[in-house]
Amino acid sequence: MHFVSSKIFSFVSCLIIITLGFVIYSNSFNNGFHFDDMFFILNKAQIRDLSDLSAIWNAHSHPARFIGFLSFALNYHFHQYNVFGYHVVNWLIHIANGLMVWWLVHLLFRTDRLKSDPLRIYVSWTSLLAALIFISHPLQTQAVTYITQRFASLATLFYLLSVCTFLKARLSSSRLSGVWFALCAVSALAGMFTKQIVFTLPLTIILIELIFVKPKQINWRLIGMVALFLLIVPGIFSFRADQFLNIKHMSESHEGDHLTSGIYFLTQLRVLITYLRLLVVPVGQNLDYDYPAITDIFDPRVWICFLALSALFVAGLSNLRRRPLIGFGILWFFVTISVESTFITIKNVIFEHRLYLPMIGVSLVAVFGLLTAVKRIRPVITVFAVVIVLFSVLTYQRNFIWRDSITLWTDVVQKSPNKARPWVSLGIAYIQQDKYETAYEHLTRALEINPKEYKALNNLGLIYARRGEFKTAVDYYDQAIAVNPRSPVTLNNRGDAYRNLGEDLKAFEDFNQAVSLNPYYAEAFVNRGVFYGRRDQRQNALEDFNQAIRLNPTLPEPYNNRGIVYQQMNELDKAERDFVRALKLKPDYEEALYNRGNVYKARGEFDAALTDYRQALVLKNNYSEVYNNRGIIHGSQGRNDLALEDFNLAIRHNPDYSAAYFNRSLVHMKSGAYQQALDDTLKARALGKSVNPIYIQQIQTLIQSQ
Repeated sequence: MHFVSSKIFSFVSCLIIITLGFVIYSNSFNNGFHFDDMFFILNKAQIRDLSDLSAIWNAHSHPARFIGFLSFALNYHFHQYNVFGYHVVNWLIHIANGLMVWWLVHLLFRTDRLKSDPLRIYVSWTSLLAALIFISHPLQTQAVTYITQRFASLATLFYLLSVCTFLKARLSSSRLSGVWFALCAVSALAGMFTKQIVFTLPLTIILIELIFVKPKQINWRLIGMVALFLLIVPGIFSFRADQFLNIKHMSESHEGDHLTSGIYFLTQLRVLITYLRLLVVPVGQNLDYDYPAITDIFDPRVWICFLALSALFVAGLSNLRRRPLIGFGILWFFVTISVESTFITIKNVIFEHRLYLPMIGVSLVAVFGLLTAVKRIRPVITVFAVVIVLFSVLTYQRNFIWRDSITLWTDVVQKSPNKARPWVSLGIAYIQQDKYETAYEHLTRALEINPKEYKALNNLGLIYARRGEFKTAVDYYDQAIAVNPRSPVTLNNRGDAYRNLGEDLKAFEDFNQAVSLNPYYAEAFVNRGVFYGRRDQRQNALEDFNQAIRLNPTLPEPYNNRGIVYQQMNELDKAERDFVRALKLKPDYEEALYNRGNVYKARGEFDAALTDYRQALVLKNNYSEVYNNRGIIHGSQGRNDLALEDFNLAIRHNPDYSAAYFNRSLVHMKSGAYQQALDDTLKARALGKSVNPIYIQQIQTLIQSQ
C-alpha cells in the first residue's frame, strides 16, 4: 500500500504534529518554576532588563548560553514571572522541533543517496511517524515542561535548523544555495551561544555530506569550511581544554562520589545503557537520579556496557551502506550525546533532558528499522500508532508530576530516598507553603544523609527565624556558613536574624558581604537599606532600595521600604506611589496597607486611612501598630470609646508597646480617669518612651484636686 506525498498530506501531517503536541502538554502550561529555574530565571537579575545586552551576555560564567538567557529576558519583559508565558515559549520550541524532524526526513529523501531508495514512496508517513515519536516521547518532558531546560530544546532548534538549511542549500540551485548556507551558518552560531551541545553540529553536517551525497559530488572545500565551526565553542572558552578535561567535582548524582574525567567516562558507559533503556521503555522517570559513579575500570559493568555500545556503534557504521537512515540515526545518537556523556566532567552524571537532541536519531532508527524489517507501511503505522498513543499518555501523566514543587519532589524522594538534595528541595517547597513541621522533618532527613548539606542547614535556620527563634536560627546559619562561606543567601538570612536580635552591626556586616558576593542580590540591598533607614542614613537607604528595584522590580519590599523613607522625609506623594506599587505587586501586603494608611492619616484623609487599617487587620489581626494608629484617629474625632478599645487591643497584642500606653493615657485624660492616665503614662515611660515631666505633674495635680 503506497502513499504519495502531497501538499494536503503535508498540511495534515503538520496539523497532527501541532495538535498532538498541544494535547499532551495542555496540562503543563501553569506548572510552577522548579529546581534550576530559581537560579537561571527567578534569581537571575541580569535578565530583567532586555535593553542591557551586556548583563545578559554576562548572566552566566561564560557567554555560551547567551541566546538562552536572551529568550528568558524576552519572557521576563513581556510576562515577568507569569509562568504561563514561559511554558508557551517552551511548547512552541518543542512543536517547531517536531516540524523540523518532519522536514529533515523529507530533505534526506531528496538527497542523491535516497532519492531512488525504495522507501522513498513512504516518506509522507515515515516523516510523520518520526516527528510524532519525537514529540510524544515522555523523556522530552524534562526539556519542555522544565522551563530552564529550554537551553536544550532551543539549542536543538538551532541544530535542526542548521542541518535542514544545509540540506536545502545542497539541494537548491546555485543562486539560492548561498542564502540557505548563510541561514545555516547564522543558526549554527546562535546554537553555539545557546548550549555547548551544538559543538557537534559540524560533525553531523559532515556526516550528512559523506553519507547522503554521492562520493564524486562530495564538496571537500565545503567540509573544510564546516569544520572551522568546531573552533567556536572552544574559542568561547579561550581554547583551554583543561577547563573541561581536568575538572574534578563532587558528584551531585550520588552522595560522596568524587568525579574525574576518567571516572566520569566509565560511569557514562553505564549511563548510556540507562538512556537506551529509557528510550525504549520510559518507565521510572526521575528528575534527580541516585546514580553511583563507577571508579574501577575492571568493573564487569564497564565491559558489558562498553561491548554493548560498541556493538551498537559498529551496527551504525555497517548500516551506512545498505540502510543509511538507520546507520545515520545511530551515529546521530552517539555524536549528539558525546558532549555530555564522554570525558567532560559534569557534576550530575545523568539527566533526561540530555536525550532531547539524541532522540531525533532514535526516532529515525525506530521508524526505518521497523519498516526495513517488515517492508510494509501498514503494520509500521499500526505499531507506531499504538506506541505514540502510549507515549502520549505517559507524557500527559508525567506533566502532572511537574505541577508544583511538592508533587515533583515527592516523586523524586520516593525514587531517590538516599540522596539529600531531593529531601532539601521538598523541605523548601513546604517552607514556601508555611508548613514548617513537615519541612523540618524533610530537612533533618537530608542532614542525616549528608550532615554538610548547607542548604538544609540554611533552611532550618529560616524555619526557626520565621518562628521568631532567632538565636537558634543564627546557630544553623553559622553551621551553613562554615560549610559554604560564600553563600550570599545564608549571609543575608543570618544578617536578618541578627537584626531581629538587635545586633545591627553584625547584621550590617552580613548584608555587606552578601552584596559583595552577589552584586545582583536584590534582597540583600533591601535589608541593608533597612539598616540605613533605622539609623536615619536616608540617602544610603534610598540608594539601596533604588538598586534593589533596578535589580528586581517585582519585589514589593523595596517599594514599601522606600516609601517609609519618603514618608519620614515628608514627601508624602512619593511615599504613596511606592506603597501603591508595593500593593500592586502584593495585594495582601499588610505592612504596605498600614504604611499607606499612615500617609492618608498624615494628610488628614481619615476615611481612606481607616479603610487601609481595616484591610491590614483582616490580614493580620494582631497588628498592634495598626490598632494604635487607628485609635489616634478615633481619638482625634472624639470617639473615645473606639479609641480606648483600639489602644487596649494594641497593648493586648504587644504588652511592651510604650506608645499605645501613652496614647491610652491621653484618652483617659479626656474622660477624667486621671489615675488610669497616670498609670499608663508611667508605664510608657518605664518602657522607654520620652515623657515630659510637666505632663506627669499635671496629671498628679488633677488627681489631688479630685
